[in-house]
Amino acid sequence: MDADRFDSLARSRTTSGSRRRALTTALAGSLGLLGLAHPNKAMGGGACKPACTECQTCKKGKCHKTNHGKVCKKGKCEAKAEGTGCSVGSCQSGNCLAATTSAPPFCASQPDNTDCNGGRCRAGVCHPRPTCPGFKTPCASNAQCCSDNCGDTVTPGSGCLCSQPGEPCYTTTDCCLTLRCIGYSCIV
Repeated sequence: MDADRFDSLARSRTTSGSRRRALTTALAGSLGLLGLAHPNKAMGGGACKPACTECQTCKKGKCHKTNHGKVCKKGKCEAKAEGTGCSVGSCQSGNCLAATTSAPPFCASQPDNTDCNGGRCRAGVCHPRPTCPGFKTPCASNAQCCSDNCGDTVTPGSGCLCSQPGEPCYTTTDCCLTLRCIGYSCIV
């Protein structure tokens, strides 16, 4: 590359066009792309690499200054509390586990409605907390309600109707007539 072309390229890439600054920037960018840049600077200030899962939080590594720049220890992923809700169920040992229908050891020996992994026990099985609106919650369609019945959407204050046997609930007041809410389900 001739000097005139390099000068014009350097001026187009920098505000106060100096050849050294343009060369330094180009060289640093090339080294970064090749992965030859200073390894501690690539760690992003003590961040967790690879990124933590949804059931983990990142505890950033400590950084300190040296004569050659900043040096950071790698961050560590730490598990969230057991039973914390996640996308498919609840967190256990830092992993998001799907809600199970098999009898985990915890519910097998616990009475109904005992809290378990973000859900409640019923008949020895841990059932997840529902995500639908309960009884008398304002609604616009049947699909929004735990009972699958929105009732009269025109009358103010009506909303979701009570849940029938086997339908989701939060408390016994969400269930119709003499049903009880056990393990987030209306039971006779």
